[in-house]
Amino acid sequence: MSSITRGVRRLSTAASASLATRLNHDLDAMRSAGTFKVERVITSAMEPSMRIAESAEPVLNFCANNYLGLSNHPRLIEAAGRYLQS
Repeated sequence: MSSITRGVRRLSTAASASLATRLNHDLDAMRSAGTFKVERVITSAMEPSMRIAESAEPVLNFCANNYLGLSNHPRLIEAAGRYLQS
């Protein structure tokens, strides 16, 4: 391995470590400020009431474009299937 290749690898490793340090600092700052958002893991279809991994109880879904559950409507699924087969 040439000295140039070793230098690039060292630089790359140092840059990665520096980036990781900066990102962790920024994430910690967001957590401290209360602006860090943790996404919930959805375990059911996106409908008005749905299941998430963090809760045994269903939760109401008001935050997605599909809060009415229309993307799971049988007529829409049937039409999408027909389109894909054509």
